Amino acid sequence: MMKLNLLLMISVAGSLLAAVNGIEYINPIWPHDNPDPTVWRGGDFWYAASTSQRILKSRNLVHWEDTERILLEPAEYDWIKQSWPHVWAPDVIKIGDWYNLYMTVHNGGAHTAIIAYRSKNPDGPFTDRNIILRSEEEGRFEVIDAEVVKDIHSDRTWLFFGHGDVRRLELTPDGRFRKPGAKIEHVAGIVLGEPKPMKGDERFGAGSTEAPYLYFRDGWWYLFVSMGNWQNHTYRVVVGRSKTLDGKFVDRSGRPLGKGYGTVILQSEKGDEFFGPGHNGEIFTSITGRTYVFYHCHWTGCKAREQQTTVWGKPGYVPRPLFLQEIFWDEGGWPYFGNNGKPQKNCIFR
Repeated sequence: MMKLNLLLMISVAGSLLAAVNGIEYINPIWPHDNPDPTVWRGGDFWYAASTSQRILKSRNLVHWEDTERILLEPAEYDWIKQSWPHVWAPDVIKIGDWYNLYMTVHNGGAHTAIIAYRSKNPDGPFTDRNIILRSEEEGRFEVIDAEVVKDIHSDRTWLFFGHGDVRRLELTPDGRFRKPGAKIEHVAGIVLGEPKPMKGDERFGAGSTEAPYLYFRDGWWYLFVSMGNWQNHTYRVVVGRSKTLDGKFVDRSGRPLGKGYGTVILQSEKGDEFFGPGHNGEIFTSITGRTYVFYHCHWTGCKAREQQTTVWGKPGYVPRPLFLQEIFWDEGGWPYFGNNGKPQKNCIFR
């Protein structure tokens, strides 16, 4: 259901979107399995993709259609699956004249990698493969869930990534290669092997942090990460912030994300229809100053056929469709969600 006047003008990610009267919508906005979303602008359209690999298209960020295309050519998927059976969590960002795609490939925690591709067109085909990181060459941590961000104050480009804990690495300005001499740094979550939190400790346990996303607002870089078990209601979105991309991120109480802390802003409870919200994608701002964020969330109401056609193909798997929800900001500049910090079904984009 939508009101008569829709979005009249749309600009790039993170900038202004003009809307008149708004659009009423019901979550999930894409009611099919769509985990680990990324959303980007190209020409007159917005595009979205996920671990499902299909490319969606929209004129207003609310109503989406399937382009019936996938991110990579079939021959490239064939090449990937010679070494990595799973292809996950794409991230697309435009740098210069190129749309850069970063893909996670996975064959067990000790055999993961992030591969960069690019295209002059927003909807591909994405080609020109370059493997940026391999877990076999880096250590115990998993090289997954790429988030590439361009510093608005310089020409520096950063890759944030990880499962278990989140790390960062500086790339070349074009985002295609590791910057010569750049070192991987720990940013969020407890590193595997460190002591577990004691009872009553507000830190999240080792191995539970992933899916970084960076957003700049009013002089702060906000780092959103997902913590918990992705398969159940313990999965949630937490946030910290830093003045610089290479700085220390802290939560609302000033505690470091690098020690396992984080301010929880989106979560669920056991038994909820929508549970385990996380792996948020991009944040967009309307002309009225409202901000909206994409994320995935398990939905028990998803059609049974989805459980058979999901990319996982596991019996009992509850699909994770695409959600869009307004995110608010308090006087101290900290983000929070309405609906008591839980996924919201009935929404309006304005």
